[in-house]
Amino acid sequence: DFFDKSGLIYGIGHAIYTISDPRCQCIKAECKKLAKEKGQLDTFYTLEAFEKAAIDVMKKEKGVTACANVDFYSGFAYSMLGISESLFTPLFCISRTAGWIAHHLENRQSNRKLIRPANVYVGSLKKLEDDNHENDHSI
Repeated sequence: DFFDKSGLIYGIGHAIYTISDPRCQCIKAECKKLAKEKGQLDTFYTLEAFEKAAIDVMKKEKGVTACANVDFYSGFAYSMLGISESLFTPLFCISRTAGWIAHHLENRQSNRKLIRPANVYVGSLKKLEDDNHENDHSI
């Protein structure tokens, strides 16, 4: 019933990593060290307890074996490092750009339909008047 009522618990579950996300294990260990340094172990332990409870709920309610993914602890890490919340989404995207591009190129090379990332550009495109740049568009 939380958030968007989709039944999803953001930061829990992954399409490939179902038992354990090794990236999550790394960031979790570093978060614990940083939380100790920053005097935020209570918050870390709260997140850890939520992680365990969420995994149990996913198993009980949906019959799904899940684990925390790398994003579960990343926001906490960013906040402890003093990074503004307004930069969390850009950091999320920047960290995945190389993978998204590699996936796109792989799909194009094998003539497969692009599966991820699912995105839709909702901005507008204006055709430039310059005859020398017939196919250029500005965003």
